[in-house]
Amino acid sequence: AFGCQHVFIRCFYALKDSRTPMRTAVSMILLNVPLNLLLVWPLAEGGLALATSFCAVVQSCWLGRTLVLRVGHIDWADVWKSVAGTAAATLVMTVVVVRLDAALPGTVGDAVRLGSLVGSGFVSFALAARLLRHESLRAILGRD
Repeated sequence: AFGCQHVFIRCFYALKDSRTPMRTAVSMILLNVPLNLLLVWPLAEGGLALATSFCAVVQSCWLGRTLVLRVGHIDWADVWKSVAGTAAATLVMTVVVVRLDAALPGTVGDAVRLGSLVGSGFVSFALAARLLRHESLRAILGRD
């Protein structure tokens, strides 16, 4: 949801409309504050995270729907294809990083551990995206 917000907000900026994202952001603040107060007591910091995540989902849906009304049809099949490819590559990356983290001995320094995990995450994501022929990877590498 947080990623979608950024994409949708940039779409509105491209349409020279900064008011719509601002209005939705203010609305989400007005929703988030009472949700934080309601959920912080039974769920502690988890309640704050839940309220914030919920507001991000609502804001993304609101901005997405408003964008569709503004520009007309959006080819959601391509969007979902990209999301599926990214999710699959992310799953591969997650498995690699979690397993590597469990396999590294406890005596490995924090910097080495972090570097190993970030590096293996990057490589495993890139390889999985390449094997899946994920179009976003080609765009990132400038091979459109």
